[in-house]
Amino acid sequence: MAIANCPRGVYVPWLHMHQPTIWTQAGLMGNLEKMLKGPGNSEESWNAQWYALAYKNPARYGQQLSAEGQQPRIMVDYSGLLLEELVRLSDNGLLSELWVNGEAIGDVIGLFREVLATYPQVIEFAGTAYSHCYFPATPERDWEGQIREWQRGFCRSIWSSGFGTGEGLLVAGNGHVGRSRSGIAVYSAIETSRLRMANFAPKCPDSPR
Repeated sequence: MAIANCPRGVYVPWLHMHQPTIWTQAGLMGNLEKMLKGPGNSEESWNAQWYALAYKNPARYGQQLSAEGQQPRIMVDYSGLLLEELVRLSDNGLLSELWVNGEAIGDVIGLFREVLATYPQVIEFAGTAYSHCYFPATPERDWEGQIREWQRGFCRSIWSSGFGTGEGLLVAGNGHVGRSRSGIAVYSAIETSRLRMANFAPKCPDSPR
């Protein structure tokens, strides 16, 4: 029996995603693409397909559960480098040719945009550093630039009028800045970037891709 005025506990999963850009014999390449193009039946290529599916799953399950009448909620943060790579791999068809458990991975970025347009409350994107840099080891002068570059990438890939505003921010090493002055500087960079994003985001086109 329900108890009147009884507080409700709420659990919201938060998924953190990142892949770096690396040097290969072909030049700069996203690590996910490098793994996907690895030798067939190798540990690297096998892992890559499941990573790709993991990057799609928040949108996939958000859409599925919402269509079933559930009210799913999830928070995610994808580094700017990973967002850019997912855009490339979605646009060049590599993810459409990748099948996992009998299902094509397909256009991951397009699926996120579709889900957020249909079910805007399901997924909350939190901003982070563009390159997933560890802030305590990153020059302070670069902090705001890291956050702002992530915001620009998010605007180009996910953002559209009315959804996906990326209001929260999570920076790597945020709890380990050490000195109180450094902690204040981190939050100052976040607040400055947030205010600039408020002016920047409405200027993004509705269909950035």
